[in-house]
This record gives sequence, C-alpha cells and structure tokens, in this order.
Amino acid sequence: MNELTTVALDEGQLYSFLLASARNAAWLLVAPPFGRVIPARVRGGLAFALAIPMSITGEARALPESVLGLIAGVGVQAAVGMLVGFVVLAFISVFTVAGSLIDFSAGYTASTVFDPSVGQANSLMGRTYFLLASVLLFTTGGHLVVVEGYLRTYTVAPLSVPDFTSLGEFVVTNIGWLFLAALEMAFPVLATLLLVEVCLGLIARAAPQTNVLTLGFAAKTLVAVVVIGVSVRALPAAVESLVLAADGNIT
Repeated sequence: MNELTTVALDEGQLYSFLLASARNAAWLLVAPPFGRVIPARVRGGLAFALAIPMSITGEARALPESVLGLIAGVGVQAAVGMLVGFVVLAFISVFTVAGSLIDFSAGYTASTVFDPSVGQANSLMGRTYFLLASVLLFTTGGHLVVVEGYLRTYTVAPLSVPDFTSLGEFVVTNIGWLFLAALEMAFPVLATLLLVEVCLGLIARAAPQTNVLTLGFAAKTLVAVVVIGVSVRALPAAVESLVLAADGNIT
C-alpha cells in the first residue's frame, strides 16, 4: 500500500506568494505590450507563474494578524505593480505621442478612433506607431527584457518594505525626457511639414487667388505619407533604445 506524502506549506511563503501575485497582476494589467491585449486568464496564469520564484527566493513575510492588514498588504503591492507598469506604459506611449504630433501637423486629427488596447481614443498615426512598436517589441524579444527588468524591481522594492520614494522620483523626473524622445522621433516628419507650410505661405503671397487651404491639405497629406514611409525604417532602433532605457530605469 502506498504511503501518503505530507507536504508542509509555510504560511509566510504563501503570504509572500499572494503579495507577489497581486503586484504581478497589477503590473500586467497596466504595462504594455501585455495590458488589455492579453486575455485575463492568461494574465492571471502569468502573474502566478512569476510569483512562484519571487516568493521562494525573497524574504518570507509574516502573516498579518487581521484581515484588514492582509487587505492593506495586498493593496500596497498592487499599487507598486501599477506604478512600475505606469513607468513602462510611459516609455511605450512615446510612440503614441510621436504619432499624435504628426497627426496634428498633417491634419489627421479628424480621424480619431477608439483604441481598445489602451481604452481611449487615439489618432491615426498614433495608433499606427503604437501597433508597430508593439509588434517590434515581440519580434525582437523586447518583451522578455521588460519582464526581466520588472522582476529586478523586487530588489529595489521588495515585498517587505516597498520603496515608493525612488519610484515616485523616477516618474516625476523623466516625464520631460519622454516628451523630448517623442519629439525627436517625430522630428523628420514635423520638419518636412513645416517646410511645406512655408512653401504654401510663399505661394499665397505670390498668387493670392490660389486656394491655398485646399492645396495645402492635399500637399501635406501626400508629403506626410511619403516621409512617414521613409522614416518608419528608424522605428526598430527607437524601440530597442527605449526598451533598454526602460529596463535600466525601472530597476
């Protein structure tokens, strides 16, 4: 007759597993390229899978004496996960901002549509740049770099005492840099469209009877499509640099 094997489970490790799962689930909900694109069941399984090594290798937390303490601990870890996820979202949203700047200059802002992946309305090129960046992130293995960088945040903000100060300082100090990165990415298209505006102004000055409004809309649309098609070749390098920057800063 086979003997039953008894497995001893430490309550501290189980509590650490619960806290790590809460942090991972919150991070996967916010951080691209995961977010709403991946089904909830897959995100839940991935959150549990990532929580296993983090709860085993990390320091075990003492089980709180009350249910309120348990809820508070889970809430704190969920807040840490959402904050780290916001950092990754801010880096990847650079592509959306760059596309939105192009849309504003080229006159594509009227084609705003709802984007279910982020839960808000996006412009045409903003949506296009975001989708291209997401595809490149998966094809180049950048999502693995993002996950690896996220797991290293457990050393900066462990389950025992999360350091909100360092994470908050990073979010505040890097917002301006993110906007500058988006402006640099969209600069070739914006500069070309500015030259088109100057040419249209000279045409209006030389021939006032010309319908510059109709001519300008068609010219900017054509020029924007051509320049975007040429400059999009630099997008893989931009994705790689931003992923490496996000990986280095969230840790």
